Amino acid sequence: MSNSIWAPEVQEIMEKAKAKYLFPSPADWRDHWIYFIMIDRFNNPDSPPKYHPWDGKHGVFQGGNFKGILAKLDYLKELGVGAIWLSPVFKNCQYNLYTYHGYGFQDFLKVDPRFGTEEDLQTLIQAAHAKGIYVIFDIVLNHAGDVFEYEGYSTTPPWRDEPYTIYWRDETGQGREDWTEAPLDCHEDTALWPKVWDSEEKIAAYIGRSAADADDLVGVDAALDFPLFHKLPGMAKGFLPPAELAHMFEYRKQVQKGLLSSHGESSRYFVTFLDNHDQHSRFYYVDPENPKKYEAQLTLAIGCLFTLQGIPCLYYGTEQGLHGMGDSDQCVREALWGKTRNFSLLPHLK
Repeated sequence: MSNSIWAPEVQEIMEKAKAKYLFPSPADWRDHWIYFIMIDRFNNPDSPPKYHPWDGKHGVFQGGNFKGILAKLDYLKELGVGAIWLSPVFKNCQYNLYTYHGYGFQDFLKVDPRFGTEEDLQTLIQAAHAKGIYVIFDIVLNHAGDVFEYEGYSTTPPWRDEPYTIYWRDETGQGREDWTEAPLDCHEDTALWPKVWDSEEKIAAYIGRSAADADDLVGVDAALDFPLFHKLPGMAKGFLPPAELAHMFEYRKQVQKGLLSSHGESSRYFVTFLDNHDQHSRFYYVDPENPKKYEAQLTLAIGCLFTLQGIPCLYYGTEQGLHGMGDSDQCVREALWGKTRNFSLLPHLK
């Protein structure tokens, strides 16, 4: 970091962070709304997005990184963000140019060098903590990258009753016929790390919020509120009556009767959202003939998101009026820093 353009600022932040090194989760997440960041598509302070247009349908790395998020912590703090939810930071297959989203894990114990170093990540986390911002990691234990191929079919073979012979890929991505079992002595960019088996006792230490607590009825810390997602956008756009929301919450109360004590308790476990990186279109729609026609819809929807029950989660760029849409999730994964007035708190001003 000594050669970083933020070196003096980072040094000051690091000193302040020492006193806050221990940063336990809050007692109630409803006090800290969440901002989801797709690392590769948020910001790079050193170069523009690799592919243009910045908001085009791109399936490869655009160049966002940890330093880019670090550079915008003041923006996020001023926005009021309580926690940043990072897309996966872990190392993906280095021979795969298309896992910019981070969900093609190859090593769960290392960060992906395309996002930066482990030191960069530690600096980002400590700097965020020093500003009172929590950091949430996205870890999907049943996801893995394209680390082996099927005999005769590469990645996507047709279904058959008999199992296929598989060839594990080497560090260049080529399947090796002598590797029909996971190789034990191989390059660090090969296979899947760490070994994914252990004793029952070791697994039990990591699985569950409080596995030894017989009264722990919930079992998980939170869940994405898809029932609300299926109602709120349509209501905000006038496609559904507000009564649909009331019915949804009333039904939830009935379903959870005896499990959670009240609506207030229930809301502690639901993360609410308007859109996310798995959709084909963002909530906000811009009419080419009248670009500002539907701005009020966005204001209304965000207002509802932040005042309804639950823990609000804002998808990166929603506050900047990003409005990608199309036939795949790539359409809603814009490189935000390529936009004009990309981190203005008044993005509608030209």
